[in-house]
Amino acid sequence: MSHAVFIPVSSSASGDLLTPQEVFSLVNTSGPTRKSSHQLIIDLRSRSSYHKSHVPGSHSIPSGWLLSADPPDGDLILVGDSNDHSAEVIEHLHGHGYARRIRHLSGGFEAWVRQELPVAGCQRSWFPFPASQRLLVAGGGLLIAWLLLHPPVALIALA
Repeated sequence: MSHAVFIPVSSSASGDLLTPQEVFSLVNTSGPTRKSSHQLIIDLRSRSSYHKSHVPGSHSIPSGWLLSADPPDGDLILVGDSNDHSAEVIEHLHGHGYARRIRHLSGGFEAWVRQELPVAGCQRSWFPFPASQRLLVAGGGLLIAWLLLHPPVALIALA
């Protein structure tokens, strides 16, 4: 008779999952100037994605680079595109003898953004309004353009 073994997702062989809020708390309680800073937040995404926006205090080391070089000293918190992305990196590092603790952001960077936590980088938009107001402004612009191309009959009679 076989027995199923349940391994909780939060402490599997592929590293501990941290919620965005837990990572946020860690970012705010440890930093490069604090003595308790023995963990490094590594963003595994592409350099261009990192430069657009990233978790404040994280360092850009794309997964291919991290896997092909000696990993940094200390405990790691990985931020990837998804759980699978960072879990693969964790399994590879542990498989090659990296003995330090490795945790990763549950849901990847998109989960961080969905929680509306602060981001760093050049996430500037070409449009000076928040996303929620862009549709209203764009819709108003389309209405004005349509009115200029198709003036109401009353306005033509006044001219």
